[in-house]
Amino acid sequence: MAEEKEMAGLFDGIPTEDERIWTRHVFESVVNGITIADARDPELPLIYVNPAFQRMTGYTLQEVRGRNCRFLQGLDTSQPGLAVLRQALRQGSEVKTVLRNYRKDGTPFWNELYLSPILDIHGRLTHYVGIQNEVTERIQLEAKLAHMAHHDMLTGLPNRSMLLDAIDQAVARAKRSNLGVAVLLFDLDNFKDVNDACGHEVGDAVLKLLAERLQAGTRKYEMAARLGGDEFVVLIEELSSEAEAASAMQRITHDLQQAKQIAGYQFHPLVSAGMGMFPRDGKTPKELLRAADLAMYAMKRLRAEVREPQQPAL
Repeated sequence: MAEEKEMAGLFDGIPTEDERIWTRHVFESVVNGITIADARDPELPLIYVNPAFQRMTGYTLQEVRGRNCRFLQGLDTSQPGLAVLRQALRQGSEVKTVLRNYRKDGTPFWNELYLSPILDIHGRLTHYVGIQNEVTERIQLEAKLAHMAHHDMLTGLPNRSMLLDAIDQAVARAKRSNLGVAVLLFDLDNFKDVNDACGHEVGDAVLKLLAERLQAGTRKYEMAARLGGDEFVVLIEELSSEAEAASAMQRITHDLQQAKQIAGYQFHPLVSAGMGMFPRDGKTPKELLRAADLAMYAMKRLRAEVREPQQPAL
């Protein structure tokens, strides 16, 4: 068989026929995908893949023999894991990396690849043996945990931790560009009344509505986040004047205050807003948030002093 002839050199170091048969049996039986490529050919063509590889990818041995393994990445050739793999191949060294591959039917999966060079009795590189372990569930779980660490569970918006990092980075960029940064804080008035009168499910629906409106209205150089409770923040970069930030705050407030029916209730949001500007009001995330918070509560006090009629939340 062509396959037996192609692989003969790989097993030359195994002393007996029984041991060679046993080695082949191991290859056929393991649950990990195994590939063998001919390193004597610069194209590194595959000469063998085991049944586990075939089940993992949907490709048969006949379909992959003679092809370089790169076909498994399709057009997805800018992965960090591929750079690690290419460096190892240039050096003829062992490597462990994680790649996003694609099955025959086009579905993606994550492959943890261990690649080892095989030398003949003279120390010359003759083959590469790859061991493939599908780790799709692990990668998806890691991505989910990373998302949860930086996003609000209820609304999906960036959370306080991610917001603080984003403000810090925005300030660093603003120092280089000499442009302004604004931190806009929005607070829903009388939100406690919503929860008390209608229940927390309706309250959660209200918060989701505000988050959706913030996301829908976000423009270039803007990022919306949930600070906590009924407080939301919009971070704006690349500002040339305070007037730009004030205009954005007016626009966002108008969007948030549009009436909406939720669970049979007619909801009329009333939002208080405040602004912190870099460099005028501070240079750190906490200073800018503090300035926005003070400005927002000043608006609430002003409303109380002039006895502004309060629209019912519901």
